[in-house]
Amino acid sequence: MVIAVSLTLTVLAMGPRHTLNCLFALFTLVVAIWAAAAFCAVMLLWLEVGDLALALELATLAFALL
Repeated sequence: MVIAVSLTLTVLAMGPRHTLNCLFALFTLVVAIWAAAAFCAVMLLWLEVGDLALALELATLAFALL
């Protein structure tokens, strides 16, 4: 997750005017969101608290956007 976010920031800093860079940054941002949602789902399962359905829906949405 940290690598995807840092890669997103690096790509946007290098050339935000190029379409391919913006698309790649968007892709890595979606990967970071998917990783965060998957991590939250695992933590909710492990701690047995919270709304697991919401975390799973976010992870599925981010995975579908890949």
